Amino acid sequence: PRSTLFPYTTLFRSLFIYGLNHFLVAGFSAGQLHGVDHFQDRIAIGNEKCPGLQLRVGDAADMEFADGEFDIVSEQFCFCHIMDNSVRARIAREMIRVVKKTGHIIIFDWNIGSKSRSYNSVSKAVIRELFHVGVKTMVVKRFRGQLYPPVGRFLSRFAPFLYPLTQTCFPFLVGSHLTILRPVE
Repeated sequence: PRSTLFPYTTLFRSLFIYGLNHFLVAGFSAGQLHGVDHFQDRIAIGNEKCPGLQLRVGDAADMEFADGEFDIVSEQFCFCHIMDNSVRARIAREMIRVVKKTGHIIIFDWNIGSKSRSYNSVSKAVIRELFHVGVKTMVVKRFRGQLYPPVGRFLSRFAPFLYPLTQTCFPFLVGSHLTILRPVE
């Protein structure tokens, strides 16, 4: 059965770092995982690294899936790279459309932005706006993600045991969050 969709991901990065690998480790089979990307080369890399994934070239703002087709719809570090707010809104609308009424939407993205590096913030306020929280969706849970890159890279290299402690004790140093939403019935 189709259960999980990853729209508009950077597949070679998300496959083993941000997303798909976590679902494989959690017991999902490759055949249950679906991905959409604009670029054929990323699809090829995803298929090479993990045969059996259901990957296709497509537009996450206009997906060729039925309404309510997936139990889980996830994005990993996608919205922060999209500068056009109307495209972000269309992708969020599609994610809401293709998830089952009993399903979940997982958003794992940076809550910081940098105009000089062409990154957008995907803060709680942005998620509320894009996903119409309180109207079309509701927040189930929010988890702290990676630390701001300079801090995270330093701790990962020289004191990895301090990473989770830093996330907990210094929440202002957390640069990304994982937010779980579900449709409002």
